[in-house]
Amino acid sequence: MCQFVRSHAGTGMTSDLKTYPTMNRFILYAGLLAAAVTAAGCRQAPTGNTDGDGTISPSFVQQYYDLSAIAVRQYFDYPYIQIMPETYETCSYSVPPSVRFKALSEKYGDTAYNRPLAPFSHTVYCNEFSGIDIFSDRDFDAAHPAGTSLSDIVRIVGASPYRYIRNGYTAPFDWRELPEDYRIENGISYLEGYLPVNGTLCELDAEEMYMLDPFELYLKFTILPEIKKHTVTVVLREQDTEITGSTEIIFP
Repeated sequence: MCQFVRSHAGTGMTSDLKTYPTMNRFILYAGLLAAAVTAAGCRQAPTGNTDGDGTISPSFVQQYYDLSAIAVRQYFDYPYIQIMPETYETCSYSVPPSVRFKALSEKYGDTAYNRPLAPFSHTVYCNEFSGIDIFSDRDFDAAHPAGTSLSDIVRIVGASPYRYIRNGYTAPFDWRELPEDYRIENGISYLEGYLPVNGTLCELDAEEMYMLDPFELYLKFTILPEIKKHTVTVVLREQDTEITGSTEIIFP
């Protein structure tokens, strides 16, 4: 089942999401579950075999987001930018699966999980990003005048289940052993089965950005500018398409 959604990221709920960052995925899941109930007359919820804890799902991923617009904001007072889905189309697991959901599962090799999962419990982007870039409206330093790419001094801080799936659903990452870029207060929360996606933007390859977690995706500045107040623009590139979002950031 597929549905067009405009999320709360660009509405009055923005302040709630910013105040309670670890609740991002749970707030959005609750909204999606409510939407599923409302639309029950035209769509079928998962009704496959269960073991009492959830539907036995052949796919680890339960929902794909096809992103078309983003909302970006500074993450508290840190030199981090949070990227949130604003407008997107969803494609969710159902019984039987839709043609598109089945095609996406087969594309990423996610067809043999066969364990209990709750609906909407694992969500990823199905966009195949070729790169992520970021620019500022002001001089950042001598090497980065206004309007030039900052991709060599900004790191992605995200997660994806792609390697977990391709490895036969084995060797999940232990999130108790956080990489340095993830060690900030106010919580960045990830699910079991998701592995870190962490590196300098200019060094990322396309496969590293497969199946990104939409709810916990950040960009971290590795150096701080002398000018503290900037308006930055984030660009997600996908083939011939660019998805952009801008926000003000005040550096420490």
